[in-house]
Amino acid sequence: MWRIGAVSGVVIISVVACGGGGSGVPKCVPGDAKACVGPSACAGGQVCQGDGTYAACICAAATGAAGSQGGAGATVGAAGAGGASGAGGQSGAAGSSAGASGAGGVAPACNEFDQSGCASSERCTWVSLSKTTGHVACVPNGTVAQWGACTTGAPGESTGFDDCQRGLACYEGLCQPICSVDLNLVCHPEQSCTMTPSLFYSAGSNADYAGVCAPTCNPVSQVRDYDQAPACGSPTPASPTFGCYGNPGQPFTCQDVVYPNNTSDVPAPAPSTPPVNGCAPGYLPLTFGIANRETICAALCQPAPTSSSATTQAGGVSPYTCAAAGAGGTHECRYWWYVENTSAYSFPDAFSNTLGYCIDYTKYIDPYKSSSTALPQPSCTALSTTAHTYDAIVNDAQFWGCQPHPTK
Repeated sequence: MWRIGAVSGVVIISVVACGGGGSGVPKCVPGDAKACVGPSACAGGQVCQGDGTYAACICAAATGAAGSQGGAGATVGAAGAGGASGAGGQSGAAGSSAGASGAGGVAPACNEFDQSGCASSERCTWVSLSKTTGHVACVPNGTVAQWGACTTGAPGESTGFDDCQRGLACYEGLCQPICSVDLNLVCHPEQSCTMTPSLFYSAGSNADYAGVCAPTCNPVSQVRDYDQAPACGSPTPASPTFGCYGNPGQPFTCQDVVYPNNTSDVPAPAPSTPPVNGCAPGYLPLTFGIANRETICAALCQPAPTSSSATTQAGGVSPYTCAAAGAGGTHECRYWWYVENTSAYSFPDAFSNTLGYCIDYTKYIDPYKSSSTALPQPSCTALSTTAHTYDAIVNDAQFWGCQPHPTK
């Protein structure tokens, strides 16, 4: 359940119950994807749009995109008109993936998963034509190995691809394995298959449901899981260029640091739903202000059970405390499960009762008070582990996220 509170003219939304979600909260994070059931009960996928709602369920296309020549399947037509085979032509083996040509149907079709359809000196990868359109095609093989730093050229048929080796794609500055959430091409246990609008995505659909295997990480310590590299493998950990980012209920992965100065309580970048890496490493855009559409960066911390009988670690466990992250004073470290959907199939996850976020409870409404004394919310240090003021099942300290989830 979401509550709205006002402090010094700024309205702030706060999660105050077991991971609800209200009408003013986006239903999904733009760029995220999930499986779905499409027309005729086909297995499909849908991607979250910029307005926080999922696009229509799209099933994998069986043929090349509409366009010029079909021939024996060696070429396909211009991309952008859907997944039907070229007019008057036949799809053949080369039509197995989404259309590969951008202008006139001259690029050979290929399969980005098994790298078929390309010469030995080439690779099948994504060619970007703009921020929202592109296609798979055979391009010269790159030189950068897995986890190596990569670059992507400007959008265009001859430039809009990266410099990674076969089977890899450049995501957040690193060459990472291509995967699929639809074809069960899973990643290593210490990686997460991540779909993104910047790769294998065109005109609001993702026909092959391709993604990249991004390395998972620990959001508190910022350590990369597969090799324990600090600062997610940044060349200079003291000045990180990669950070560990994620959303409630989802994996945390290493991504580019874009806003290194957006720390505790600093507004995240516009729009109202900023990118997950809209804050510095160790901070996430979690609190949302309605009056000026600002999302505030919250520091991450390691929580400890806190109540009126256990007050010493309200700000977290050293060295991962709110104060150490620049969120001292009246900030308290609340459990991550408090911002998760506790009814989700994946709940609890590895972070539900181990990760925390710092909140200045004095800036949020206690909806259970009278309107004249709605501010502030109670401090964890004032809450009982035996009283049931707010709920008959969970005690007061559990109700406000000051204790581990009580039923898991």
